[in-house]
Amino acid sequence: MHSPITTQHFEYRSATKHHAVDPLKKRIFWLSLLALTVIAAVMAIHILQLAGIANWNDLQQHFLPKSSTAVSASHVDSSAHRAVESALVEQQGTNARLRGNFLPLSIYLLIACALVWLEKAASKRSALALTDQTLSRHFQLPFNLNTAFPLSWQIGLHDITSAELILPTMFGAIPVPAKVRLRVHHRGGPAQTLFPAMWFVPGSQPRPRLMPSETPSLFANPFRLWRRPENQAIAHAALTDFPLVHALRAHGIGVSESHSHIASQNLFASRSVKLGLLVALGLVIATIGLMIVRKNQHLQYDFPRWLDLSVGTAAFIAFWLMSHRDTPPALTSTRAFGALCFAVGVAVSAQQIVLLVNGLGLGAEQAQTFEVRGGNLQALPSQSAIGTIVLAGNHGRAPWLQDGTKLTLTVQRGRLGLWEFDDAPLRRLPDR
Repeated sequence: MHSPITTQHFEYRSATKHHAVDPLKKRIFWLSLLALTVIAAVMAIHILQLAGIANWNDLQQHFLPKSSTAVSASHVDSSAHRAVESALVEQQGTNARLRGNFLPLSIYLLIACALVWLEKAASKRSALALTDQTLSRHFQLPFNLNTAFPLSWQIGLHDITSAELILPTMFGAIPVPAKVRLRVHHRGGPAQTLFPAMWFVPGSQPRPRLMPSETPSLFANPFRLWRRPENQAIAHAALTDFPLVHALRAHGIGVSESHSHIASQNLFASRSVKLGLLVALGLVIATIGLMIVRKNQHLQYDFPRWLDLSVGTAAFIAFWLMSHRDTPPALTSTRAFGALCFAVGVAVSAQQIVLLVNGLGLGAEQAQTFEVRGGNLQALPSQSAIGTIVLAGNHGRAPWLQDGTKLTLTVQRGRLGLWEFDDAPLRRLPDR
């Protein structure tokens, strides 16, 4: 007769519920944070008022490039006026290209924060169960998302090859129990990572707050304090004394220990993160170099913002998936930052890469006459293959782009079938 299978359940608790917190201290903390926020807001408003910025329009006028009409009203001679206008045209053209290429980082920061938040939210809706035969984790996502995102998994205890408890310490001294990772390797697929400090037996009390052997003074050095032998013993117990680890060992699963300093969990600790950062840095440097060397060369149409965002988002998701099974496993925040940098690097360089590839092995250049119409350039005759050139940031060049003005530009069709043009004559327009 088979003995009944015993099941031990564990519930997930967020980091803020690990320890018993004094309600008075918690109230003081939030009131202090609110007071600091109010003080910072008042100081920021006061600084803006001292700078003469009273509303959103004043803020835009303060930071946006000044219009050339202010220069026209200044009392300078005509030659100096033309020189200033020419410099303004080149600067505003460069600013327009930068705005078109360098995407707002806030969008990708929001994506990174959203992914981290979704991962935390999904963890809170999960449950862990350990039986005599299996270790399983089940997610209960809202709106029946379990079908679209099958995050639940189950591992047979006999399939587990090893279990490793990675003990992090900040700068080699300060213990951080919330960052302890339990890496379970098994024969059925990729290793699963759990944070044992987050898993509690239902109904159990929060663990005591981690404190050194003696109460530290206000100006005590925490690194020197935690390096003492008696405090090292306290730190090791705090990093290994978890119900989940005890339960696995009780079922005959050997759990080894390895140390990992959070200071060494840098951006280059993971191979994929290191590769992503290096590629992103190389792409940004190459883009800046191309914009300097070929500053007059442009595509007929700038990439629309939705295309830049799509390219960056696709790069972000691809990097996130690529780094998921990396060894050693990277922290979620490190993966998010690496994916963010990689996405920005790809999105920033996409147009310049297309421009470079399009220009490889081009044929003969040809001169084409254009007429200014509504801030853009219309090819003459209108049946010309290139059609209309949409100028980026034409609002900045509007004082010199008077309708009816004619000029001749050098154009050519590239390998990708895209038209390119040289805007050097356009930059010389104010000298006429």
